[in-house]
Amino acid sequence: MIIRYTYPVNTALSLDEKWPICVDGFSIDWVTSDNNRVTHISVEVEIDKLDALPTIRQSEKKGVALDINIKELPKLNEVEEALRTLQGILSIFAILEIKFEELQVEWIGQTTEENEKIQIHSFQASREKPELNSPRELNFDLIARAVASISEASDYEVPLSFLRKAQLDMHSDRYIEAFYSFFFFLETQFAPGYSDPKVVKNKLKSSSLVRDGLLEAKSSLLTSRRPDDAAKLPGLLALSDEKLIEALVKLRGNLHHHAHSKPGIWHPDKQKEYRSEALLIGEICHAIALHKSLNIMFNPDRDNEIQDSAERAGAKVALLFDAKDSHGNSLQQLKINMIGKKVRRAHIVTADKEFRRLAKSLYAGVDVASYEILSEDGETVYARYDQG
Repeated sequence: MIIRYTYPVNTALSLDEKWPICVDGFSIDWVTSDNNRVTHISVEVEIDKLDALPTIRQSEKKGVALDINIKELPKLNEVEEALRTLQGILSIFAILEIKFEELQVEWIGQTTEENEKIQIHSFQASREKPELNSPRELNFDLIARAVASISEASDYEVPLSFLRKAQLDMHSDRYIEAFYSFFFFLETQFAPGYSDPKVVKNKLKSSSLVRDGLLEAKSSLLTSRRPDDAAKLPGLLALSDEKLIEALVKLRGNLHHHAHSKPGIWHPDKQKEYRSEALLIGEICHAIALHKSLNIMFNPDRDNEIQDSAERAGAKVALLFDAKDSHGNSLQQLKINMIGKKVRRAHIVTADKEFRRLAKSLYAGVDVASYEILSEDGETVYARYDQG
């Protein structure tokens, strides 16, 4: 029985000839396109334990059609260690990136008996993630406030650059680099210039912003669905705030140095081992950045600046409130001006809250039984409210 491991690769490598090469009990071969460009690398391993083959059977669980049991993948660790070495050697001559997370596995029988025992011939591992440039609509008010905040937020630009770089690294599964950038986000603000781990720990522990960020991060990660490939996350979340800060500072120190001969030293290609820590420190940093940025974006100065810009751009919409009392009598109409080029749901929600606040004094002593939210010309009804 043969098991074949196949991995996609990113490379400019082109081969005008190829054949399987046997080394350490493995047979390594290349897959190329019509123009000889390398697209995949495969490794075949002979196995003799037929009882370790994957099985498939009808599931007894409600809503689950089949139970698939991949019992073991023989010599997978040895195969991937060998490929990492090969990847390193060849990248001296032509950069080669093997996508270990997109492994395809095939079981190939060499006899009739072996073929009869195979229930699953192949499977492929993959992890879907949203495209970085997938459309994400934001309320333009948020965009306007960000633009209006440029001057006041300029001193915060470097920490935000670390945060942005870390987010890009997270999206590309570069968790070690992401952790480092997240840590720089914290260090440059709360322990600037300090290298002694004890001092850095104390500086982070003494910051109310860091403590609040930790609290929000833990709450968010404990209540949301945890990623399947973040196995260390539950253990990290169980730590006290002090112990967690100590663990993050210690990891920063470990990743800052490397000793090739040291057992268990971190590996630059084994990024997933640090996904849990990167997720957690990322949540802490995001909570801190959000708190500081919102304080800048949502203050009276920003309100005035945005109002001025909207008036110059003619970005004004008005909503008309037509109210009636409990006897059906029409009350004084109220017009509320909002910023924007066209009426959106956020305008309606915000204007409705403002109307309810103003109505207490405008219609003092009158029972407002119903009202409609209309366009300024009265032609379009956006919402209705009826007390009954």
